[in-house]
Amino acid sequence: MPEPCPECARRKARDAERASRYRANKRHAAPSREPSPQEAVRHVTVTAQGISLSLETKTEEEWGYAAIGETLAPFASRGYVHDVDFWRLLAQEYPGVNLQLQAKKIAGWLAQPKNARRRCSAAFLDNWMKKAAADRTAPAPPPASRPPATVRGMVLPNGAYAPPASWQRVPDPPGLVHLAEPLAQIRLEDMPRVPLAERLAQMKGQRT
Repeated sequence: MPEPCPECARRKARDAERASRYRANKRHAAPSREPSPQEAVRHVTVTAQGISLSLETKTEEEWGYAAIGETLAPFASRGYVHDVDFWRLLAQEYPGVNLQLQAKKIAGWLAQPKNARRRCSAAFLDNWMKKAAADRTAPAPPPASRPPATVRGMVLPNGAYAPPASWQRVPDPPGLVHLAEPLAQIRLEDMPRVPLAERLAQMKGQRT
């Protein structure tokens, strides 16, 4: 049996030591977690002098107001002034309205060419939120009422009974002859056979 290679033995021992060290570090490592919106958020700003780092702490509510300001910032030339206190008052006045969603709707409405002259003032925003709150609290339309169906027909809204269509008889046209018995089927063998020449002669006589 050949002797083992010393280099191979040293390599296996080194790999086993690395594996044991990796398992030990992984066992003692702290579990990772995602930062909450209330924690500090680091912003990187690129300026002419270089890169500056700023550390800001904002709540989830403040980040929502900042998102509203970014959404309506293109309409500053049409009268929009971002005021966080104003949006807080709107949130208190209309608690059931999603302000960020309505801000996106407002931006889409103002971006239409037919609304190019409409100003984005505080009164406009207040009226928009008031309509959104009214639409939210408006009662749902009642379901369409259908007359109650019966086993053999249905009752109309005026209370009259209408039988099913299969029971309704269509009136006969005037002058219709009613036979006492149903017509019997005539077999082909029992039908009178008239030669073609005679039949053509009868047809010519009828035409004349």
